[in-house]
Amino acid sequence: MYVEKPCSHNLREGRLLVEAARHNNVTVQHGTQSRSHPLIANAVQLIREGVIGEVLVAKAWNIQRRKNIGHAQPSDPPPGVDYDSWVGPAAYLPHQANRFHYDWHWWYNFGMGDIGNDGSHEIDYARWGLGVDGLPATATATGGKFYFDDDQEFSDTATCAFEWPGDDSVGRLRQLIFEMRIWSTNFPYNCDSGAEFYGTAGRLFVSKRGKLEVYGERNARIEGAEPKSPVQFVGNHQFDFVDAIRTGRKPTANIAIAHDFVALVHLANAAIRLGRSLQIDAEGESVIGDDEANQLLTRPYREGGHWAIPQGA
Repeated sequence: MYVEKPCSHNLREGRLLVEAARHNNVTVQHGTQSRSHPLIANAVQLIREGVIGEVLVAKAWNIQRRKNIGHAQPSDPPPGVDYDSWVGPAAYLPHQANRFHYDWHWWYNFGMGDIGNDGSHEIDYARWGLGVDGLPATATATGGKFYFDDDQEFSDTATCAFEWPGDDSVGRLRQLIFEMRIWSTNFPYNCDSGAEFYGTAGRLFVSKRGKLEVYGERNARIEGAEPKSPVQFVGNHQFDFVDAIRTGRKPTANIAIAHDFVALVHLANAAIRLGRSLQIDAEGESVIGDDEANQLLTRPYREGGHWAIPQGA
């Protein structure tokens, strides 16, 4: 199975997807192509080899100017559209032109905003380079509609921060920062998306747009940095998927990896909607002492259709 990003509408469904893939021994590749991008993968390899020391903080961004979706009222779906099936098991909302086609991303009932849409790519390789496992201990995010006067429910501006405690000793704490502005045409390094890693002996910037810059102490540029053991690929992301099926190995963006980083999107969106930081039970994949937040990590379902309703934990 090849699953486009983001892999889940909410955290619970992501966990169910991981469990179903394991139970049925199914190869699942997630559509975050940076996992098969030689530049990104070898930048992560450089980090692993210590080119900038111990990486303590990663900062990623996705900045672009989206369109204003305007204000609209419910209307009949286009001719030939089975709108009931389009809504599926989600709570029923009548058809509305600015929440159909691509615009479904901006509605709580259907999407995850642009943090989950385009931002998922950068959050993925920022977390990868940071070298953390599982969910963070804390998730903090602020944001809102700073620019667009339209029907979008999700934020057009967000600053998110996540922390992993490690073993609680000095030097083991890790932090990931993500910035989103979907109204701007100005961005760091002249790249609308990218990630920067701050280590104890330098910093590294990489972008899926094909840019890599490495700096040592005091911002001294390191020219021509290459890993000692370059990552080898069978081909692009789709070739990797097919090879994983043939050989029985895990694909580069297997579903367990995908769930762990997409969980950050769910936590960030919940923190923004609630206006507060979240303390996370990483093992139990829940928010500690916050029923309202935990409700946002699942969803109600519409019964009575020909679609399946997710079962399980």
